[in-house]
Amino acid sequence: MTKRIKDKFDGWKIINNDLLRERREQMKPPFHKKKVMAEKLHIDPNLIKKYEDGTKYPSLSTLKKLCLYLQISADELLGLDIVNGSLNNLNSVRLQIQHLKERSPQNQGGKGKIPWNKRKKGVYIYSEKTKQKMKDSSCKKFTKEQELEICKQYEKEKISCATLAKRWNCGPSVIRNIVFRNDKILRSRKEAQSTEKTKEKMSVSAIQRIQTQRGPYKDTKPELKMKEILNDLNIPFEHQFRLGNHLFDFHILNTNILIEVDGDYWHGNPKKFSKLNKMQLEMKQKDIKNNKLAKENNYILLRFWEDDILNSEEKIVKKLININKIIIFS
Repeated sequence: MTKRIKDKFDGWKIINNDLLRERREQMKPPFHKKKVMAEKLHIDPNLIKKYEDGTKYPSLSTLKKLCLYLQISADELLGLDIVNGSLNNLNSVRLQIQHLKERSPQNQGGKGKIPWNKRKKGVYIYSEKTKQKMKDSSCKKFTKEQELEICKQYEKEKISCATLAKRWNCGPSVIRNIVFRNDKILRSRKEAQSTEKTKEKMSVSAIQRIQTQRGPYKDTKPELKMKEILNDLNIPFEHQFRLGNHLFDFHILNTNILIEVDGDYWHGNPKKFSKLNKMQLEMKQKDIKNNKLAKENNYILLRFWEDDILNSEEKIVKKLININKIIIFS
């Protein structure tokens, strides 16, 4: 008998939400209010609304509290009026089960809806019309004149690809491809970035970041070690010395001597790397340019590897002592 009843109750709503609402409204004021009821039961007022709507069910402890507050038996609230071991409201239970099936998540819209294609591979929710629209938007072709017009709008108005896509009734990827195919826009933007004014602004902001130690612009281990060595030898120095559009690590004050601390990986220490990767080769080219920049401005540039600074400090100290003697005697 119990197994059969459990099968019939499977899927049926747990509490009689209509009875819950009725009993609450029959309470004397102010106890009929949801806020007062929630305070007494120590629960959220929104939960009472959900219990009455049938969207959420109370826990066992909350159910007991509800029964005591509303002065109603648990059997009544659960819809189980059992007399002589049989169910009086079996017909109402059947109706409720039928009603629940109609209100099941598969038949409801909005939140909690189970998609019809769940766990089915290769099946899409989109209708044929939306599929066609998606095809048209992604594969839409423009003439050269139209492409130029899109590029002009992108350059002059400085709007995103998504807004242009809405204007031209196509996908954002189509606009993005058109814009990046056009060399003129890329050239103009690169030229704007590489102007002397922008370079100067960038270098000034970089110096400010380094001086204030903001973001990733923090001193590395070899730089900190070099600072210690210079301080121990009483050599006055300036950290992050700007020359042109480049920042050199150290400048020994009242001299024309610059010091650069080269990281083993980034600058490709030959002791550790027999073959250099693309990034290391690019850094080598930058180092050559910086060497030229120092020479053109009559500066002597000394370079020290990270490995030598951290592991063989004596060599660096000897070099710096010799430089210090030259400074004193000069």
